[in-house]
Amino acid sequence: MQYRRVDNWIEDQPLVLRWQSDAANPLFRLSADQGNAPIGSYDQPADQRVMQHGPTAVGLYKSSGDRTSNYLNALFPANGSIKQRRQVDGWTIADTGSMYFAFKFVKLGSWYHQTPNDPPYKVKTTTQNHPTAGLAYSYDILRSQADDNGWVLESADRSAYVDLDAFATALTGRTSLDVSHIDDMNPRLNYHSLSGDDLDITFDVASQAPGAAHRVNGTPIDYDSFKLFDTPWLRQDKLGAKFTASVDGRCVVYDFDHWTVRQRAARR
Repeated sequence: MQYRRVDNWIEDQPLVLRWQSDAANPLFRLSADQGNAPIGSYDQPADQRVMQHGPTAVGLYKSSGDRTSNYLNALFPANGSIKQRRQVDGWTIADTGSMYFAFKFVKLGSWYHQTPNDPPYKVKTTTQNHPTAGLAYSYDILRSQADDNGWVLESADRSAYVDLDAFATALTGRTSLDVSHIDDMNPRLNYHSLSGDDLDITFDVASQAPGAAHRVNGTPIDYDSFKLFDTPWLRQDKLGAKFTASVDGRCVVYDFDHWTVRQRAARR
């Protein structure tokens, strides 16, 4: 479901959350800036690990370079797509109208407001990049020192809770976060989620398969079993020859083995 989907981006945004809204920019994103990198972009993906299970995502960040000027930025849109937002027990909780979500950094952060028309260097002092150059909308930015840090993102269907207060009560009463190993050589985070699952992530070598570094309820995630695309709109097996795109009850099937394209009614 698009209004509750947590997406991992593999280019310059490590994680985004989109939802359905009539307002502009229904998009929460997490980014990192290092040195002179502008706010809103992501530099050095090798420094961050992300794991998702259902509506929950967790992440770790460990800087491989300068450990004084690296920051994680949680960008909350300030253009009306978030109806209500407040702080509860270290969480930032948000009502988007179509779903609820909550975000928490392991380490403390500071709030800033940024618009595309703000003067240079309002939030970030740098001599080479305008910090608002990549922003087309206004944001409230929760900014936290990046070195050996972590975060949690929870999302929930609006119909699952009476209101935002009920979501907040469930969040603070049913979840727990163990960050006792966040400053280890290989940072580790263990989170008991709103869905009742234990997500355990350890920082590992980016060039190797995650293996035992990503566990759900004590069991390593079998990433080899994942499809390349597995959504209501796009489907394709890993190394599969057929790619299916669906919209409005119709779908198109691309067969790369035979170089054919055919259309059919989407299966329900």
